Amino acid sequence: MSRPAHALAALLLLASPAEAGVLDSPPAYAGAGANVQCLVRNFDSQIRSVTVTLLDTVGAVIDGPLTQQVGAGSTIDILNTGGPSGIYVTCRFEGLTRKVKGWITVIDGAGTRVMLPAGK
Repeated sequence: MSRPAHALAALLLLASPAEAGVLDSPPAYAGAGANVQCLVRNFDSQIRSVTVTLLDTVGAVIDGPLTQQVGAGSTIDILNTGGPSGIYVTCRFEGLTRKVKGWITVIDGAGTRVMLPAGK
């Protein structure tokens, strides 16, 4: 491997820490009477701490931040709110890793309408 390739590989390792940092879900529409959940699934064998904040599309805080411990192999809804209606909302997650994933879910009277994963 060439010297530039070694440098690039080292940089990629440094840029890919175990902690993913702050990740947002895509915006999801919360209609009238909808329930919004920010779900976290821990696929790791250790307990992990995750902080969740519900935001509107301009980044204003609607609910949270709330921090919870997520047990190994557990799925929990850290933030579950009747929330706003008629706007798009986003779940912001802090503390996700490759083995700890987050989703926004919107549920209305007809059931789950949308479930979107957090990402970069």
